[in-house]
Amino acid sequence: YGGNNNDTLDGGSGDDTLEGGTGADHLIGGNGTDLVSYDGASSGVVADFLILSSNAGDAEGDTYASVENLSGSTHRDRLYANDSNNKLWGQNGDDDLHGRNGNDSLYGGNNNDRLNGGLGADRLDGGSGTDEAAYWDATSGVRADLSNASSNTGEAAGDTYISIENIAGSNHADTLVGNSGNNTLLGRDGADKLYG
Repeated sequence: YGGNNNDTLDGGSGDDTLEGGTGADHLIGGNGTDLVSYDGASSGVVADFLILSSNAGDAEGDTYASVENLSGSTHRDRLYANDSNNKLWGQNGDDDLHGRNGNDSLYGGNNNDRLNGGLGADRLDGGSGTDEAAYWDATSGVRADLSNASSNTGEAAGDTYISIENIAGSNHADTLVGNSGNNTLLGRDGADKLYG
């Protein structure tokens, strides 16, 4: 735990949790599977493993090395993984989680979250609230089916859904399929087929 200054935290061997606090912190996971946490932040954060200039709140100025996983605050966060296999936890708040490439696991936690797995076979777990699987960044059309995810295609292929109520498609021709619950399907641009 780093406190209020510009700290360097080095986890070394093992599976570590690094929480830099306020200040511009250098967070080094070392060996093992490591987590950066903003659980103690007093407001929402933007934390991006790749585009550090986007970081805001307690994450502003932070840099990361050899860190695989990311956990947000109890407020509204925007969390961005890298191109490896990552886990993101939104916790409380209406969060936006972005997996990018890799086979990622995104956990929205409480409240209403938007989960964008990106490329790869991703696990999208909305938690409580009304949550959305988002394919805004897909470079071609997707088929995303809440009732039969094995039929998914495009950037949705391999994705699995837990506690997901809504789908937002890409700007291309999508096929979006709901389940037996109450769903909102947003086609965006493109000639879309929506099945509630």
